[in-house]
Amino acid sequence: MKGVIIAGILVLVITGLWYNSVVNDQKIMLQQSRERLALIDQDIESGKLKAANSLLIQSKIDLEGINGFFILPFIKEEKQDLLGQHHILQDRFDERLALIQDILSDIIDSLEGGQFNDAVKKANTAINETLKEDVNLNATARYVDRLKVQDFKGAEEIVPEITANLPEETNVGQIAGMLSNITYQERETNRKSQASMASKVRYLADPINASISNDFEPTLYGRAMVWDFTKNEVDPAYEMLPDDLRASSRDGIVTMFCIVDREDIEVGRYSVSNSPAYQEKMTISVVYWPEKVSPGTVIVWGEKPPSSRTVSYSPEYGSSVNIKKWIESLPIA
Repeated sequence: MKGVIIAGILVLVITGLWYNSVVNDQKIMLQQSRERLALIDQDIESGKLKAANSLLIQSKIDLEGINGFFILPFIKEEKQDLLGQHHILQDRFDERLALIQDILSDIIDSLEGGQFNDAVKKANTAINETLKEDVNLNATARYVDRLKVQDFKGAEEIVPEITANLPEETNVGQIAGMLSNITYQERETNRKSQASMASKVRYLADPINASISNDFEPTLYGRAMVWDFTKNEVDPAYEMLPDDLRASSRDGIVTMFCIVDREDIEVGRYSVSNSPAYQEKMTISVVYWPEKVSPGTVIVWGEKPPSSRTVSYSPEYGSSVNIKKWIESLPIA
């Protein structure tokens, strides 16, 4: 009889320990769910929908894991309360995601139609009126701004930021592809515009009577385009220009800087390899568009090559970024 009593006591103790363990586990899961729901609320508000979606999934798994016969009334009650909060947040998430998708689609439609001012207005309206902290729309607004000022490299760098916080279910690859294609098309439109304009004014170049850049300061009318006839391409100096000097293909008044000749002039040799060091001499025709009037042709020298370098046996070329520096120094009408 005594043995039966002891066995019964042991069963009760073991059952109690197991029950306490289950209850503690359920309390931990409730606490984790509370913390996750708080984070979800913050993530939805800031537009971090990818993170919010992941937390919603995990929170639901945790809450549904609190079940079975051994569940205290207060735990059951709190579970139902958290499930209610989860449902509310899920609805908020779905509404925010649908809204972001609609806004992005609307902005992309404007961009594809070349309506950049309209796209900027839509992005800023969405941010200022409803979604001030949304990271997706803030990135989109910056992307549109970069595109508007012909900063194609800057625009392309922002594209990943627009989709980084969106769930994969929103076809982020397609959105990124559409934005990248818009950037490419704008770059090509700009290139073709510069090529067409430059071809119509090449005859105005006067290399024989070119002035030195230090002695020639033509007034800058409108913003600048930089076309290189020697490479049949937009010169890198163009994208280096600050926003207020980089002309758009939609600008009416433009000052064109057309590189008609590049020449590498040997200015020294390196002692060990005896390799030549070159400085680039660029002849640039300056033209006012649409008047097709040239105030003159100028010689701009590139940066001098470094006075010393690591031993190698190839010519050293100086940088041609001085085109950008010279344009920045010109007086503006």
